[in-house]
Amino acid sequence: MKNSTAPKIAPALCELLPWDTDFFGLRIARVNGHRLDSAGAEEIKSWCHDLSIDCVYFLANGDDFSSIHAAEQMGFRLTDLRTLLSLNLVSDKRTGAQPTHTYGEIRLAKKGDAEGLETLASGLFKQTRFYADPNFAAGDADRLYRTWIRKNCEGTADAVWMSESGGIPTGFVTCHLDPEKKVGTIGLVGTAPEERGTGTSYRLMNRALNWFSEQGMASVEVVTQGRNLGALKLYQRHGFLIKAVQLWFHFWPTPGLRRKK
Repeated sequence: MKNSTAPKIAPALCELLPWDTDFFGLRIARVNGHRLDSAGAEEIKSWCHDLSIDCVYFLANGDDFSSIHAAEQMGFRLTDLRTLLSLNLVSDKRTGAQPTHTYGEIRLAKKGDAEGLETLASGLFKQTRFYADPNFAAGDADRLYRTWIRKNCEGTADAVWMSESGGIPTGFVTCHLDPEKKVGTIGLVGTAPEERGTGTSYRLMNRALNWFSEQGMASVEVVTQGRNLGALKLYQRHGFLIKAVQLWFHFWPTPGLRRKK
């Protein structure tokens, strides 16, 4: 339960994240916006104390050294380099779907594929911030991505393209649409370790991009880790350009303490 003491921070500066709190069993919050100064850092410390916050996320712009220094002085620790890439589908001049045979064993996933894709997703994303931060158990990080792909199969994604061999999933790309902005977003991309170097990732991405074009999207965006060189190379091979670089920080007011919410 929340501490009854009134928070000493403006609600706009920091907020509790209900989903993350429920999922990890920890009281997790994030700094709203991408800027931070020493005064704001002190307010956050007091707020964390008053509300028994376990962890605070902060996403800083890569060129905002003032905010980065304020975060470091407060005790935030760098956990990830967030790299946003974008592809202009109009200038890419895609003409719609290619013949089915060019994609190999690639099809749209169904709800019944969730279990197999969950198994595949477990352990594929070890370069992300939840694995980089030792305060999160590796098992919880695995569970996060299993839950993510399952929910995508159940309808939180507009499409999940998957590859398979002998009826066993070997890779996937999750796709989301914003019809108003005509922007498509790629959520999760993963392939089985034994598939790397076989062209499976390239074919999956090619199918997803053609699908976005078929849906009338003008551009596609994807986020990956700056240390994930394999993913960066894949996206650049398809014409994506880096649009923004940001840094994820985590602050644990009481390091090593895993309170239950």
